[in-house]
Amino acid sequence: MFDLARIERCGLVARIDYHESIGSTSDRAVELGGRDEAELPLLVLAERQTAGRGRGTNRWWSDDGALTFSVVLEARRERLPPSRWPQVALVAGVAVCEALQCIAPRAKLQVKWPNDVYLGDGYLDGGKICGILCESIPGWRERLVVGIGVNVNNRIQGSGFRVREAGDR
Repeated sequence: MFDLARIERCGLVARIDYHESIGSTSDRAVELGGRDEAELPLLVLAERQTAGRGRGTNRWWSDDGALTFSVVLEARRERLPPSRWPQVALVAGVAVCEALQCIAPRAKLQVKWPNDVYLGDGYLDGGKICGILCESIPGWRERLVVGIGVNVNNRIQGSGFRVREAGDR
């Protein structure tokens, strides 16, 4: 369960759209972000995602123990030209690595271009721990959706790595 009041107090988002279960946080973010009255930045957050998406036709599997959310950002051309949008996924990957490193300082985390975070010495060693999907909103040239899925409560077999198990404080 998320502490929504704490997220609101931090001041990083103007609005939170929370769901216990949703098909895709990115689909919902595209829907809400395409409205004139959308308050940005907008966070779409779910306890469980049933139809998460990845690049192309890939799907993002999520179950209990996954952190799934999407953020709708204003991306004004003069500050973030569309030619630089692909770099947003890389920056988000680095941010995920830094956040997880604070929680699990001995974990070896790596960003795999263009939109994944892996655990271990190589991409096949520990497996994918995070996927990032950046996309524009049809009809809006200055809005960007950044979807992030992180397996935070899952143990990767053989790695000894865990961020947090159910019941831990």
